[in-house]
Amino acid sequence: MIAIDRESEKLEATRQLAEEWGLDGRLETKEATEKNAFADIDEDTIDAVLVFDVLQHVDDWELLFENIQRVLKPGGRLLLNPSKLSHPEKVDLEELENILNKLQFRIYVRRTYRLMHYKHFTEDEILLARHSS
Repeated sequence: MIAIDRESEKLEATRQLAEEWGLDGRLETKEATEKNAFADIDEDTIDAVLVFDVLQHVDDWELLFENIQRVLKPGGRLLLNPSKLSHPEKVDLEELENILNKLQFRIYVRRTYRLMHYKHFTEDEILLARHSS
């Protein structure tokens, strides 16, 4: 498992949780760079990527998903919370779906769940997509 975030405090909290859950030997953490959080991850090596509460912080969605596409194994899965309900002014779902389609991600599950968001519960959408290459 690889956890990537721009904030070192969040990565430290993730490391602590992994240790509590007995996953400390199986978790690698990386601080994201502005341009490419996946730069040092080899092509076609990751089974699944989880993107939660991120899109409202990213200027170039296409670059993000191109890099996810590059590191995912063929048929790899993308679990995505687009933050549409929690940040409607920052997330254009139509634009997101166009980018995913262009990069051959096919959404096959779409559901609304109650999620923890900044210490509060909120309802938001979860998309599960498979890379079709």
